[in-house]
Amino acid sequence: MAGQHMEREARYAQTGLTPVQRDQVIWEWHRRGVSYAAIGKRLGMSKSACKYIYDRLDGKPRQQIRYRMCEECLRTFPKDQLTADRLCSECVDAAEAASQL
Repeated sequence: MAGQHMEREARYAQTGLTPVQRDQVIWEWHRRGVSYAAIGKRLGMSKSACKYIYDRLDGKPRQQIRYRMCEECLRTFPKDQLTADRLCSECVDAAEAASQL
């Protein structure tokens, strides 16, 4: 992990820009219609990193919805829809109904 960080810092240093200047360049170039991929190529970074920086400067919240599988029915749900036992509401209701019998 440290090696990747050092490589990234070396690429940034090659541009001669500070992080603030780099963010301004990404903002300006993308506003003028340059793609994230083209910006990233010129600045030595990935297009997803350029998009992340642009979205952060634009005030967009970062998407962090994580999905998990229900332990009972094995369907996928956003993790905030599962209980602490990793069960969906349908499986919880079915378990409660079975326990009342």
